[in-house]
Amino acid sequence: MAIAGPAFFEPDDRDNPVVFEQGADFFAARIGGRGRFFGAQFKGPAHFASVQIDKDAFFCADAQGNRTTFEGEADFAAAHVGGSAEFGGAQFKGPAHFADARIDRDAFFAADAQGHPVAFEDLANFVDARVGANAVLRGAQFQGPAVFANAQIDRDANFRADDRGNHVDFAQFASFEGTRFQGHTDFAHARFATDVRFGSARFGMDARFDDVAFGGAADFAAAVALQDVHFPAAVFRRGATFREAKVRVAHFCEDVVGPPRWPWSTLREAARPVVGAAQRLRRRPRQAAPEPQFGGDVDLRGFSYERIYVDWDAFLGKLAPYDRQPYTEMEAAFRRMGDDRGANDVYYERRLRESRIRRRWRHRSEWPRLLLVDLPHRGLAGYGVRALRFLAVVAAVLVIGTFVFGQVDAVAYRSEADRQASGGRPVDLDGAHAFLVSLDQLLPSPVDVPGGRRWEPSSHEWWEVRGVSLSYADYASVPNLVGWVLVPVGIAILAGALRRQT
Repeated sequence: MAIAGPAFFEPDDRDNPVVFEQGADFFAARIGGRGRFFGAQFKGPAHFASVQIDKDAFFCADAQGNRTTFEGEADFAAAHVGGSAEFGGAQFKGPAHFADARIDRDAFFAADAQGHPVAFEDLANFVDARVGANAVLRGAQFQGPAVFANAQIDRDANFRADDRGNHVDFAQFASFEGTRFQGHTDFAHARFATDVRFGSARFGMDARFDDVAFGGAADFAAAVALQDVHFPAAVFRRGATFREAKVRVAHFCEDVVGPPRWPWSTLREAARPVVGAAQRLRRRPRQAAPEPQFGGDVDLRGFSYERIYVDWDAFLGKLAPYDRQPYTEMEAAFRRMGDDRGANDVYYERRLRESRIRRRWRHRSEWPRLLLVDLPHRGLAGYGVRALRFLAVVAAVLVIGTFVFGQVDAVAYRSEADRQASGGRPVDLDGAHAFLVSLDQLLPSPVDVPGGRRWEPSSHEWWEVRGVSLSYADYASVPNLVGWVLVPVGIAILAGALRRQT
């Protein structure tokens, strides 16, 4: 079939829409101008496969609000529209095939003037379809599977809610595997009831998934985003995979969020019963806890980005299977962003998780390393990123030592000449010299502290416990042993800090 000019299949003078009782066969037809099917009713299969429409194609509602309806199969496979294609408010009650279709300009599958969204009640097949400009599917309803695999949209793709608040709903499986979104991509407020796949998809500009509900597994494996990808307020109820995906900036929330740091977390836990009691006394109903952003496991192996904004504790807490790369990637990203404290927190969490996975205590051959290296490094320095712990322990040992060695006769002169010069008088050090003696006892023996080596702990009784007498020299063995542990830990802290800076 060949029509040299435009083709009009519109309502008659009495506003009766065109009805194709037995279906319509436009297979490989050629329409030299516009194709207008306003309000058309296709009672049987509608075959537009390989049709060529040189200008715009209209399959939208007519002036009386009659929606274009396809009650059987709608086949637009390999169709070519030289202009825009308008399907506003159309109903597809059977399978809709747009596989390998070509629309040179915009494709509109949005609501009509009466607010009726486009409804795909069966399969929506857009495999290998190409839209030369914008694709607008605002508020579209996909009640059957929706397959956009390997499709290409040369400009913006709009799948967000329409002006009447109708969300784009995918009631069954949806696939955008290998789809190329060349412009801005917007799925804000969309609802995916089951699994959705964006594997190997490519986003040329910003992609927005704000407030999207992923009811099934969300697969973004090997997806590439050249600009920012936004997931604020999105919910992944059944898990997600970002394996080998690459994005410029990933936004899962507005800013970097982590768990409360001590002492605030401790104070919060301690205050929780008090707050709960106060709420009960005031008879205020408790607000329901917000739904977590990640309800299932998240596969982050190979996921790379320049910057990321996320509640990293919840994000990495769902990491499965475990892999070190997601932690090192996030740590490096935080350092690029200037958030060294957040990077240290991520590093510390990784070391904690790896220690739980390895469980060296189960193997006796690992006990020496566990007791002499891992536990001191973790407890005293937080694997090198909790230096305040180390400083607090050092300060505590020095303060206690200063108090102990500041007692009368707690120390004695080390040299015979000093003892003779003192004439046997009791040694009573001031605070400064007692601190130097405490520091001298803390540092390993090869290290001498000027001003502290003049004295040594005496053998006078310091304390008696249940008939057991302890001398000041006995006490000195404690900081001596602690020093042999603290010095290697301090060296490890410095080495780790230098490594992270480089």
